[in-house]
Amino acid sequence: MKIYCTICCKEKRRDEGLLPAIERYISKRIRRVYELSKRDGVGFRILSGKFGLLRPEDRIPWYDQKLLPPMVDDMIEVVKRQLKSQGITHVVFFAKDKEKFKGWRPYHKVLEKACSESGVKLEVIEL
Repeated sequence: MKIYCTICCKEKRRDEGLLPAIERYISKRIRRVYELSKRDGVGFRILSGKFGLLRPEDRIPWYDQKLLPPMVDDMIEVVKRQLKSQGITHVVFFAKDKEKFKGWRPYHKVLEKACSESGVKLEVIEL
């Protein structure tokens, strides 16, 4: 299965309880990639620093945790399990340049390594 993927964002709805991931995150970028995935008929995931690959309908609480370098190795393992269990074979990652936007580096590293070690094709489209 092919998916379009982008990372989570700091801005989130603060509603109590659980919300679908697509509603929790407040981001034009996430919304654009989600709409593009629907148009193209492919799956969509949000790479979260806390939960790994989230489907738009996955219900999550409010949280504040970005992916930091010390967390990368553990998240690689989480994402590898998710890629396998969800039958994902091709990831199109809509991302900012990791050299210009240093906060994106851990997310790039997780997807690069998880996909490589899982035999999943990774394609990066720079935003």
